[in-house]
Amino acid sequence: MLCTLIILLFRMFLLKMIELNVIICQNISFGIRSGTVNKDDILEYLKGKIPDYSNQQRQHALQFSLYVYPFLMRGEQHPFISNLVNALFEIEEKIPGYSSKTIDWISKIKKKHFEQMIQILGEVGVLRKFSSIAKEHSIELEPRKNKGKNPEFRGILQERYISIEVKTASLFEFNDNRQTGLQITSHLDYKDYSSVKNHGKIINPLSLKVKDYLHSANEKFKDHKKNNEYVDDLCILFIIWDDYINEPLSALINPNSGLFTKKSFSADSNFENVDGVIIIRNIHQLFRNLRFGEIVDYGVKGWFDPLNFSNPSVPPIFVQNPTGKRISKKIFERFNAFETDIFTKMPIAEYRPTDFVDWKTGISVSGLYSVPSDLREIVLEYFIRNNSSHLWRSYSDIALFGNIDVERIYESAIENNEDSPLDYALETIKTTLRMQQQIQRVALEENAVVDTRRVNLNNQFRLHYHLNKMTGPSQDCPCNSGVTYKECCSKKLRHFHYTNYSDI
Repeated sequence: MLCTLIILLFRMFLLKMIELNVIICQNISFGIRSGTVNKDDILEYLKGKIPDYSNQQRQHALQFSLYVYPFLMRGEQHPFISNLVNALFEIEEKIPGYSSKTIDWISKIKKKHFEQMIQILGEVGVLRKFSSIAKEHSIELEPRKNKGKNPEFRGILQERYISIEVKTASLFEFNDNRQTGLQITSHLDYKDYSSVKNHGKIINPLSLKVKDYLHSANEKFKDHKKNNEYVDDLCILFIIWDDYINEPLSALINPNSGLFTKKSFSADSNFENVDGVIIIRNIHQLFRNLRFGEIVDYGVKGWFDPLNFSNPSVPPIFVQNPTGKRISKKIFERFNAFETDIFTKMPIAEYRPTDFVDWKTGISVSGLYSVPSDLREIVLEYFIRNNSSHLWRSYSDIALFGNIDVERIYESAIENNEDSPLDYALETIKTTLRMQQQIQRVALEENAVVDTRRVNLNNQFRLHYHLNKMTGPSQDCPCNSGVTYKECCSKKLRHFHYTNYSDI
């Protein structure tokens, strides 16, 4: 009897220990989902989801950053990985479970589809900002009460519910083509378009892409607001672009064809469910940070995070939809965004809606349809004569171009009582072009310095890689993991072959 009781108690003890062990294991395995997560947890979860090179190489865009870079840099974390972990950690503190969900999402994207990862990172950046300014515990991911489409997230800001949709532009292929001719950034009149097209290579505008984003967001917000609880939401579309934000800006508010103007090239919709658009110039920063471990600080020293959209030198731009609900300044300024009006009298080419960009001279033109037709013809003819598909500089991911506002030049000629406003305008354009050529030369010299630095860094990395590969099997691994090379990076990097450090 006593023996039976002892056996029974022992079995109960074993079952309890097994149960406890399961709970402990669950907490370890899913600790990242529990809301008590630190940055190391997020990093380890990321490594657990992104494969190393033990089976095959180049499976994922984050492989090099996660596994090769620490091997080259004695355990130092790649800047992009640090920035990603920091961003996910900040969101995780406000929205438990978000980091694991996002990492799961990212991990499923194959290397050849890496632009899809960039699109996810666009959402991460917007949510990071939103979660830092919204009312605590108010953010809801993919809010849905009924069947139908829904926006990315919803929360309370300035005592109003804000629903947000994010569209990150796919521009990788377009980048190679952007500066190979005269780039049209609006919808020219048929006669003018035909004239330009017949005299050299042209690059058509991306306005249809912006229209598609608006249409998609409009349909989502429309379904979303069918629920009475959401009907009064302010609905904002975020468009993540690269440095050339004059392109989406032109699609929206170019006075001759902008989607938010009376002369919209799209007569089928005014996108009334999209109350406003915030454009962020950031895709190039994500690519730079991932490929080269660097970022453009635009003169703000210490700026190194591509998932932080708050650099005051390159602020987001807010565009109000005239047919939507009015979004107050107090709301869009919390996203560090400015209205377009603030840039009207400032010579910042990227923040101006343009008609076209002549990449041979590095000059954009605005106000083409706000001046007399004879002046417009003179301006077009001038640039047509210089149009060529053989450009004098290669593509840059940084917007290095000037702007000529034809309307302002013409108004100045009238105000100054010039005898021939047309001649005055043309001479002003020529003077501006000469000045721009000087600016372009300086920019090209700066680009050359960057290219040289990258080549030198790549050579250093290649040397470090081959030297570290000579580490003895029983020696400490160069990645500073604390285990032997044989048990660590000798296995993890088995199928890695060095080409260059920017080849993600």
